[in-house]
Amino acid sequence: MRSGGTFAVDGDDVLRVDWTLGDASRLHLIANLTGEPRGAVGAPPGEVVCATGFAAAGDLAVGVLPAWTAAVTLERTA
Repeated sequence: MRSGGTFAVDGDDVLRVDWTLGDASRLHLIANLTGEPRGAVGAPPGEVVCATGFAAAGDLAVGVLPAWTAAVTLERTA
């Protein structure tokens, strides 16, 4: 199976990168590389496996990405 990735920038400030892994699972990165929090951010699917800042994972669950934070989620295949 082929693996690969894609990226997008939402609103000029939120970076999203998605990778398809060899077993068809998906790894997602969302990052706010600005000094201001971003609201109305759709959380990537899957389980949070890594997040910067102690509140990033909880904030992401309610659609907020704090300043200078990133989160990685893993969407496993069934």
